Amino acid sequence: MRADGPRLFRGALATVLALTLSAGAGWAGSQEPADRVWRTDRGLPQNSVTAIVQDPTGYLWLGTQEGVVRFDGSQFTVFDRGTTPELGHNFVSALAVDPSGALWIGTRGGLTRYREGRFERFGAELGLPSEVVGSLTIGPEGRLWVGTRAGLARLDGDRFETLGRADGLPNENIQALWTDPRGRLWVGTEGGAAYLDPDSGRFVAFTVGQGLSDDFVISLGPGPAGETWVATMNGGVNRFAEDSLEPLGVEPDLANQIVFASRRDTLGNLWLGTRTGLLQVSKNRRLDVANPETAAGDTVLSLFEDRRGDLWIGTAKSGLRLHRTAPRGPDPESVPVLVESVQSGPRTWSASPKLRLEPESRDLEVRFTAIDFVEPDRLRFRHRLEGFDQRWVEDGTQRFASYTNLPPGSYRFRVESLLAGRDAPVGGALLEFRISPYFYETVWFRTLALLLLLSLGLYVYRLRVHALDERRRRLEATVGERTDEILQQKDALADTNRRLEFAHRQLTLTNQELKALSREKADFLAIATHDLRAPLVNLKGFSGELRMSLAEAKSALEPVLPSLDPELRRSLEEAFEEDLEEALSFIDTAAERMEALIAPVLKLSRLSRRELHLETLDLRRLVLEVVEQREPRRRALGATIRVGLLPSVHADAASMREIFGQLLDNALAYGEVGRPPRIEIFHQERWGRDYFHVRDNGRGIPEDQRAKVFRIFGRGGLPDTPGEGMGLVYVRTLIHRHGGRIWYESTVGGGSTFSFVLGEPESQPTAP
Repeated sequence: MRADGPRLFRGALATVLALTLSAGAGWAGSQEPADRVWRTDRGLPQNSVTAIVQDPTGYLWLGTQEGVVRFDGSQFTVFDRGTTPELGHNFVSALAVDPSGALWIGTRGGLTRYREGRFERFGAELGLPSEVVGSLTIGPEGRLWVGTRAGLARLDGDRFETLGRADGLPNENIQALWTDPRGRLWVGTEGGAAYLDPDSGRFVAFTVGQGLSDDFVISLGPGPAGETWVATMNGGVNRFAEDSLEPLGVEPDLANQIVFASRRDTLGNLWLGTRTGLLQVSKNRRLDVANPETAAGDTVLSLFEDRRGDLWIGTAKSGLRLHRTAPRGPDPESVPVLVESVQSGPRTWSASPKLRLEPESRDLEVRFTAIDFVEPDRLRFRHRLEGFDQRWVEDGTQRFASYTNLPPGSYRFRVESLLAGRDAPVGGALLEFRISPYFYETVWFRTLALLLLLSLGLYVYRLRVHALDERRRRLEATVGERTDEILQQKDALADTNRRLEFAHRQLTLTNQELKALSREKADFLAIATHDLRAPLVNLKGFSGELRMSLAEAKSALEPVLPSLDPELRRSLEEAFEEDLEEALSFIDTAAERMEALIAPVLKLSRLSRRELHLETLDLRRLVLEVVEQREPRRRALGATIRVGLLPSVHADAASMREIFGQLLDNALAYGEVGRPPRIEIFHQERWGRDYFHVRDNGRGIPEDQRAKVFRIFGRGGLPDTPGEGMGLVYVRTLIHRHGGRIWYESTVGGGSTFSFVLGEPESQPTAP
């Protein structure tokens, strides 16, 4: 992909110059018929369709950058993070339906399963190697395989088993998955392709060394004769047949194509989704441009053939498109009808057998639909609630039925679909549900009320007897009250003990959650800084390419400049000499500034994640080595550094060097002008713990700057002090990793003292 960058930039610049010097040219393209294309103006939440599947009920499911979408031919139902918290991310990259009918949704935030109207999230806690999911497939034996950027995962029960380089994969950044007609699982990665050998249980890899035209594999799929095609980023398409790999470089059309999706339909046609549109491949591998109405000029990201045999096309910018490959026959004999949900007030229930509703659910709205991708506008509906409606209620195109004040009892709701101009239904559905009665409407409540009346008469009779026993009960009550007081005190003590135990458990859980959050922060910093640095490198590279292209274009224009209109010539010269050069300088400056900001954050991430090697250290000897490394700077400043007696500690040596080095650099950097720095490193023992101090006679930290001392890029000094504001952040991170804490005391003009303790238990008294 990097090799295409300069050519793309030079081509774009040449096009701009050609348009500037020419009189202009026209362009015309055909538009997709309105009934075959769906964009945001027709209900699609976002125009990039990354994946398409069809579930057993007939719904079409679409993956977009704004959530997963269910489509019945007429309306879209969107599930995103706002409506469905079980989705880890709105960017849906892959979809798959397993043999049980469950829908699997791969996102940039993990994996989600949709089964029987319920969403369930699967993440790293179940063994998923990375929550950035790029591809899904149902492999041999009907098992789910998940491709992530950190390895390949296979669903085993309710957990995932991870496979990687140790299992034969050439690379662990998975780009594509596919199961060939022989039942073999194929995996495309950034480092080559591989298939799973069922006999050995290991992957057989193919890279450039084994004849692959390029190691970056972006898609896998069937060839025109049933073989496996491997599409690469920079090397075109490769053909795998009879256990050998053959780059299709002899066919110019295939050698230069980037194929993102492929589909072999039931008629034997092979369709390819490329960055320039939809292509059709004949059995002799000849490429034909498909109907220009089907996403011509737009990148095709996904392809799917539905049960009727029509081809669905997911594009990068122009939404969802339908390419009818099957001949249009007579009116269908049946159209699937589904009852989707029942809503009462704010509550919604998915349709299920023998649905039971609460007593307050007397006002209902039943939503239903019919799945028809051919001519959904011809569908009409009618419904009937048995036991309530006397006859069928005609709905027209309306897809819901409303009822108010329904009495409790069992009901059967029927809905049928009809085609315009026909009386016979072409589909139907039945929902049985029951509305529970209020307690005062039940037989048991009425029986209980009768028993209460009888009991009231008996109570009046016994009231007289009760008065005679009152005196005796009062005497017993006095004794009972004293006994109750003792029991209450006992219960209060037991309750206090339970509260203390509960508080202890909560404190333990909170501590565990804080540790988990710290790990998540470190992971986030690592991912963020890595992902930010990569585009910066590309930006600086492309800036250089632009300078080269600018020079080439300037050389090419110099012979024709005298013949141009004077005003146009001055505009071009001003653009080349001033505007473009100034813009490129701004780009270089911004990239260098961004790289300077990312570098310390990346270092902080590494310090947070680096494995600690604990050992017994002669701390005074280690500190003297750190001081000796700064000897040239000490002499230049005329500083005095005194190291007192320090005990041996059990810690990580690299971390201790970093801690004392940063504290020394900080003391040397913030000295008082005109006063040679004087630095003391010493130790104190308190409450059985070792406390370490670094004291200086520098300028001190003003009150309004103290909140920034331990913050990222926070600097407590004056603007004349060099530095990135990260040294004390490194120190605090390493001390926290050793189970300790750090604090400081400072006086403006009187210096600062930074103190820390390693492995201080939380139950110990707080240090001053």
